[in-house]
Amino acid sequence: MPKPLAKGSIAPDITVRQPETGLEESIGYPSSGFTLILFLRGTWCLYCTEQLTALAKHRVALENIGFRIACISPESPKVLSAYLAKTKLNAPLYSDTNRSAAKAFGVHYWLRYDGYNLAHPAIFIMGPSGETLVSYVSKTMSDLPVGHILETFLRFVDQPTMETSDAE
Repeated sequence: MPKPLAKGSIAPDITVRQPETGLEESIGYPSSGFTLILFLRGTWCLYCTEQLTALAKHRVALENIGFRIACISPESPKVLSAYLAKTKLNAPLYSDTNRSAAKAFGVHYWLRYDGYNLAHPAIFIMGPSGETLVSYVSKTMSDLPVGHILETFLRFVDQPTMETSDAE
């Protein structure tokens, strides 16, 4: 198995496809703000869709504090587009059918010889210059606690500041 991108290392620029258009999009790292990348096994995976739903729930709050978000699945743009249309989920979901993004982040694996070409569920957070601040790769399909992490983190973001509280 390849080694996942480690905390402190510089994240590679990656190219993924938008599900709606099938067009390629480069995921680089802006000079300000943060980038959160969530790797999924697929929209057929119950655990992955729970993580995707949790991230979509907090998408606006994260973007408001300077996060760029990319959820990456090995499924085709057509499959992802159908999933988004069916679920009405407001998620920044991208296709990585050639697994180049998963390979670049060291989370790609073969389930079995004749099986699926997947990614380990993983979450990475990069700083403004592409430095990896958080690197969490699950050991099983069910141990990626994105929802819990985001709920805890965003409680602080959603709280009114002392200035706002004093002004009311």
